[in-house]
Amino acid sequence: MRNGIGKVGAFVCAIALSAGSRLAASETFLKSDDHKNEIVGKFLTDQDYGVMIGDVKRNDVEFDWVWVKCADGKLTKKPKALGFDVASYKTVHIPEVKDFSDSLSPDLPKKVHEAFERAAKGLGLEVVADGAPAGLDLGVAIIGLKRERTYAYVAMIEPYIKLEIRLKAAKGDENLLLVRDRSHSVTPEDAATKLASEMMKFLR
Repeated sequence: MRNGIGKVGAFVCAIALSAGSRLAASETFLKSDDHKNEIVGKFLTDQDYGVMIGDVKRNDVEFDWVWVKCADGKLTKKPKALGFDVASYKTVHIPEVKDFSDSLSPDLPKKVHEAFERAAKGLGLEVVADGAPAGLDLGVAIIGLKRERTYAYVAMIEPYIKLEIRLKAAKGDENLLLVRDRSHSVTPEDAATKLASEMMKFLR
């Protein structure tokens, strides 16, 4: 699992954060210790978790847990051709970001929303307002964060944000991408920008 901390002691720190053990790629998030020990079912559902696998990498971006529609219908740890062209949908609606963390920050969802707006525009999409026709719907939820930099055992744990993402075609309500990932940076807000940028790169 990518966790943005120093290599030394990364495994120990993952245990300290109750991240759970990493399972084989053939096993899904639904079957993982993460699903048992972390905030779940607030945004994505068990049906989504049942198809998401771990440590999926594309275009030098690796997500903790992901499902993406592939051209051949088969998701592997290193998917190549996707089963859709994101830019061809032309427009995207991004609803208000849901916050299921204990951030107590009314500005955080707005900043996360802004980060994903920039990422959508980077994919060649026009972001449209509520009620306007859209080709895509991009939903984002905050399910955890850490604001302070702390020392645990033999490594430093940087601030992070944990997000769930659902990208779907508005017509037919078809899922195209599901992500559950934790991103580390100097602040949770900056980590959200990093994760949005990685989503953009993953889909290109």
